[in-house]
Amino acid sequence: MDKGIRKYSLPIGHLLNDELVVGIITLDREAVESKIPQFVEWHHYVLVIQNTSMPLPRSPIRLIDEDNQHIIVTCLAASELMEGDLMRNDDMRRVIAMGNIEWDRFGYIETLRHKLRGVKSEREQLILSKFTSFVYAYWNAKRMLLAGYELDALTSIAKALREWAELSAYEEGLVPDLHIWHQVKSLNPGVHKLYEELATSEETIHQRVELVLLACEFSITTKMKTCLAPLIRILKQAENGVTLQEMEQFAELQVVAEHLPMLMDKLMGKGYVQTTLTLPEDTWAPLGFAPVYHWNGEREVVHG
Repeated sequence: MDKGIRKYSLPIGHLLNDELVVGIITLDREAVESKIPQFVEWHHYVLVIQNTSMPLPRSPIRLIDEDNQHIIVTCLAASELMEGDLMRNDDMRRVIAMGNIEWDRFGYIETLRHKLRGVKSEREQLILSKFTSFVYAYWNAKRMLLAGYELDALTSIAKALREWAELSAYEEGLVPDLHIWHQVKSLNPGVHKLYEELATSEETIHQRVELVLLACEFSITTKMKTCLAPLIRILKQAENGVTLQEMEQFAELQVVAEHLPMLMDKLMGKGYVQTTLTLPEDTWAPLGFAPVYHWNGEREVVHG
């Protein structure tokens, strides 16, 4: 059912006569406290969603009204929002989550909001992707510290903490704020405390990085089974095991395909996965064997 336009200060009523316009969302800068600061100066933001396959302007439209109020207008195709990768268009997802629905011709906006607020499969994809980024940043920091590159390790461990903070938001069914450290202070005080200690502690860089690495390792171990749920389901269902090449064929693992070897190493290190060997396809057979990964049900029964 169409949702009629409410009384609003912006003159956007004429857009309802455009049959291509299926949704309009508005934001006041004051209402969101600059959580979308990609524009240097703006007072009102208008997202216009259109049902079209024609190319739309790639850059936002900037307008100034009679009261010197700056208005930013972005036009997006409904198909891009409804069918595109949810890891893209972060700013648009924030507008959709926080904005006022002014017009919703076919329920596109409500459907999209429902999608963004935690349909299980979509939420699992976001958590899987973010957890993988967290593990990668942690692993990179650990590698840099062992090699003696302390400043690089510091940069990587700060990245790991940010990934952890954003993961905390996704786990709560929220969209991470651009001001993530303000948001995570209440969502996960422990991560916020680690961030403060990394930034302000009087310990050496090596000691600070080492401390955060320990905390990250514990968190990764604790979250592994829940955050890797799509991957673990595939492992459990593969009665004869599964190779990396076979894993890459699953749609739910496409988002982490390049990091599957790292994830499997983590699962093996914790005893959740065991391997056997098989001959790969003919092209690579002369070079060696390919590992086949098997879920270790006995480990799960003993340790949970």
